[in-house]
Amino acid sequence: GGAGNINRGDASGIQVGGLGSRNKRFNGIQVAGALNLNTESVNGIQVAGLANIDIVEAKGLQIAGLLNVTKMLKGVQIGLVNFADSSDGYSIGLININPKGYHKLSVSTSELQHLTIGYKSGNGKLYSIMQVGTQLNSKEKAYSVGYGIGSDKSIGKRFFLNPELTQNYFYTGNSKSQHLLTRLQFNIKYKLATYCYIYTGPAFSLLYSNNETAADGYRSNFINGYPSVAFSNRIKGWLGWNIGLDLF
Repeated sequence: GGAGNINRGDASGIQVGGLGSRNKRFNGIQVAGALNLNTESVNGIQVAGLANIDIVEAKGLQIAGLLNVTKMLKGVQIGLVNFADSSDGYSIGLININPKGYHKLSVSTSELQHLTIGYKSGNGKLYSIMQVGTQLNSKEKAYSVGYGIGSDKSIGKRFFLNPELTQNYFYTGNSKSQHLLTRLQFNIKYKLATYCYIYTGPAFSLLYSNNETAADGYRSNFINGYPSVAFSNRIKGWLGWNIGLDLF
C-alpha cells in the first residue's frame, strides 16, 4: 500500500505500507514507514520508522526507530523506547519500561569512581542501565554519564551471576578532552533482604583518551596503579573492582 493497509480482522503473509498497517491479529512480516498497529497480537517480524503497537501480545521481533509497545512480550524489541507490561523476552533500547519486570536503583563504588548511581530496567534476562558518577575528592573531580546492559541469572536460592557491560563518557574540566570508557563487570550478587541485594566482582576497563590535559582540580589518572596494558598511546586497559547495592 502506498499509504497503508487496513484489515478489520486477521491477516497473514507480508504487509508493506508507506505510512502504516492495521490489523486485529497478524502473522508474518509487517513493514511500515511510520506505524504498525495490531489491536490484539502479532506473530512474526515488525519493522517501522516510528512505532510498533500490539495491544495484547507480540511474538517474534519488533524493530522501530522510536517506540515498541505491547502488553505481553514473547520475543525481542529493538527501539529507542520499549514498553512491555509483562515480558518473557528481550528489550534492547535506551529506555526499557516494564511495569511488572525488573527495576533496580543501584549505588556503587569502584576503583574508577567513588560514587556511581544507576537505574536498571527490563527483565532478569536482559536489562538496560543508565548511570551517572562522580568523585568525592574535590581535588580530583570527574563526572561521568553512561549506558549499558546487564543480566541476572540465579545460581542458588540467594546468589546470582550478574555480568554488566557499560559505555561511559567522562568529563574532566576540559571541553577538548575526550575520555570514553567501556567496562565489563563480572559480579556475584547476594540477596540480603526482599528489596536489597549486595554485589561485587572484578572488572575490566578499556579507556580511549585523546591525552588532553585535565583542568586544575580534575582527575587525570584513571588507572591508579592497577594491573594495566597499553594498546596504543590513546587506548589503555586495566583490571579493577566494584562493590554496590541494588535496591527494589
